[in-house]
Amino acid sequence: MRHADNFLHMKYGSATYQSYAIGLNATFSGPEKISGRAIRLGLQMATEKINSNGGLLGKPVRIIQTDDANIYTKSRANIESLSQNKDLLAIFGGKHSPLILYSLDIINELGIPYMITWASSKQITENNYRPNYIFRLSANDKDAAHFLIKKSSRKRQQDSYCRHKYHMGERERQNDGRVYRAAWDFPDESCCFRQ
Repeated sequence: MRHADNFLHMKYGSATYQSYAIGLNATFSGPEKISGRAIRLGLQMATEKINSNGGLLGKPVRIIQTDDANIYTKSRANIESLSQNKDLLAIFGGKHSPLILYSLDIINELGIPYMITWASSKQITENNYRPNYIFRLSANDKDAAHFLIKKSSRKRQQDSYCRHKYHMGERERQNDGRVYRAAWDFPDESCCFRQ
C-alpha cells in the first residue's frame, strides 16, 4: 500500500483534496441492473475497509455512481463526465464488453485507469493503445473458454467412470443392503463412492 500512497501523493498532493473519488460506470436500470448492484456492493465493501483504516493519504474514498443503461453513447458520456472530477482515481466498468470497446479511445486519451470488473472480451485489454489504461479484474473470454473446455472434457471422462462404478455400487447394495452414492473428492479431483 505504501507504493500506492506515494503515487497518490505525487499525483494529487496530500492537502489538495478533502476526499478521493472512484467512478462506477455500470448498468443500474433495466433487466441488467443486478450486475451494477453487485459491482457497487463490492466497491462499497472495499471503500468502507479503506476508509476504516484511515483512507488514502488520510483522506476518505467515495464512489461516484453513473448508470450506463446498457447504452453505448450513455456509457461514453458517463466516462467523460466522471473524468471532470479532479479527485478521481479510477473508473470501474460494468458487465457489457461492447460498451467498453466503444469507449477504448476516450478511456486511453483521458489516461484514467479503467478497471474492468465483469466484461470479458479479450479485445478490451489486448488493444493497440500504448500506454493502455484498461485493466481487467476478471477472466477474459479466450482464457475462460480454454479452461471450461479442458474441465468439461475431464469431467465427462470422470462422469462415465463414476456412472460405471455407481452401477456396480447399486449391484453391491442388493447384496449387502447399504446404499451407495457417487461423490467427488475435490483435492485430487478423483471420483469415489460413499455410504
